[in-house]
Amino acid sequence: AYTSFDETVYYLSNVPTTNQNLLDSCLLVLHDWSCGILLEADELEKERGVIREEWRTRGGAQQR
Repeated sequence: AYTSFDETVYYLSNVPTTNQNLLDSCLLVLHDWSCGILLEADELEKERGVIREEWRTRGGAQQR
């Protein structure tokens, strides 16, 4: 997964599309990642410093 200013992208790679059961399982994982998210205040607070540092290091000198 990765995040940018306006999106979060989740992906799975190297999934054989010829195996229907495996493909279905992978789609369920993606669904859980994207739709089952709980935004709890204490968990958000734990990540605040990490997010700020990512924001700071991704920007150029003019954006800091």
